[in-house]
Amino acid sequence: MAKDSTTQTVSIEDRRVNVAGDDIPFLSAGDSGPGIVMVHGGGSSRLEWAESMGTLALDHQAVAPDLIGFGESPRRDILHTTEYMGKFLVEFLNETGMDRATFVGHSLGARVCLEVALSNPEAVERMVLISPLGFGDLSGVGKLLSTGAWWVNRLLRRRQPYPRLEVRLEEPDIDAFSRVRCPTLLIWGSKDPYFPVTHSERALRMMPNSSLRVYEGTGHAAHRANVERFTADVQRFIQRSS
Repeated sequence: MAKDSTTQTVSIEDRRVNVAGDDIPFLSAGDSGPGIVMVHGGGSSRLEWAESMGTLALDHQAVAPDLIGFGESPRRDILHTTEYMGKFLVEFLNETGMDRATFVGHSLGARVCLEVALSNPEAVERMVLISPLGFGDLSGVGKLLSTGAWWVNRLLRRRQPYPRLEVRLEEPDIDAFSRVRCPTLLIWGSKDPYFPVTHSERALRMMPNSSLRVYEGTGHAAHRANVERFTADVQRFIQRSS
């Protein structure tokens, strides 16, 4: 493990692993210690974690895959549900040799982490969820931003950054989240234009072993707006819940 004595990070490698016959790219940092799996948001890729992974891997083995259908991973013409992506994430975890890990997810990725916690709770030590889907609909501004981005990509004939999705922005059976028993840290930007910070209060009520950090003045990607605070909060959370 190569450590940078100035910024206290470890080097990040871009690697590949075969998951159920698919060649999946992922970032990897750290070669020992407990596992951390980092799951990007809906319009992103594994590169979302390049700023924070090196710090979180100081005492951990951290990995961040391209979710199936995103980034450079294979994309099929099928509906990508949270169940499908959750199953992929469990298979990815197994291929990296981790039986159990801390899951860190953003937006759609956070909802996929919740899916794993519900379907395979034995694989989840704890979670850090940044503005997760499932606790309320997109705001009016969020709908405009999402639709606008879709049309820009279409008019410029660019590939959309996500596959065909079938996900529920507001879980109809929201009581299901009360079955999530692992320690969970919720992080929300006070000015999130997609999922208002009021959604965080609902998430906090639903999950019995959760806590909340609100980042004032930040938007949907609070973990990228304040990387130092984010990594420090996650490190303290892991230490406290160990």
